[in-house]
Formats: sequence, structure tokens, C-alpha cells
Amino acid sequence: MDKDKFASIADKMSEKSMEMLLTLDELIHESLTTHPTETRWSYYPVYSIGERSLMLSPFKTHITICSNAPKSCKAEIFPNAILAHRDELKGYEITPKGGMLKIKNNQEIPKEVFIKIVKETFGQL
Repeated sequence: MDKDKFASIADKMSEKSMEMLLTLDELIHESLTTHPTETRWSYYPVYSIGERSLMLSPFKTHITICSNAPKSCKAEIFPNAILAHRDELKGYEITPKGGMLKIKNNQEIPKEVFIKIVKETFGQL
């Protein structure tokens, strides 16, 4: 895991959030056959393949994951893969407005479900 990859945003999160961010980054790359383009929106890591995207928003107490947020006002919006797995994410908060998954620092990453979310977000089932 390459901590330097996120060095510019390390001060915005706790050590546990950094650890979770590195794990999520690794899971994204391991689960896809086509590797995504990595950019930043504000300071948040955004992974994109075409118009499909997954954004990780690290904070001191949690990480929020957003599936297929539009990259611009004109972007086509693809289905939110998080909402498709709501039943498998019992015990995790899903925001009511945007359907974003919030993983708190004291929770385990739901790796199997996250991999499904990643694959569905990018249409790689």
C-alpha cells in the first residue's frame, strides 16, 4: 500500500481513516479488469472509467463512498450501486439524500459487498 499516494490529504483524516482509504483503494484496483483514471474532486479521490465514477471522501471519523456521482451537470447519471446493496449493508449508514455509504472508523470494511459495488459502479459484473 502506497501511503504517499494520499500524502497531500493525510492531515484531513485520522490514521484509521488513512488505513481504510488505502484498503479501499487497493480493493478498487484489484476488483476491476479495466483500471480507472484517478483524479481529485476538491481533495477527494475519484476513480473514473468513462462517465462512471466512484468517489471516496475521507474524514477524521469515517469515509463516505459515493457511487456514480455526476462529474458535471451534463454528465449522464448511472445507477447508484450502493442502493442496490442496501440490504447487505445493515449496520452501515446510507445517506438518505445521495445514497452514499458511510463507514465509521470503528466498523469493518464490508469487503465482499464493496467489491460488488465497485464492479457494478463501473459496469464490470
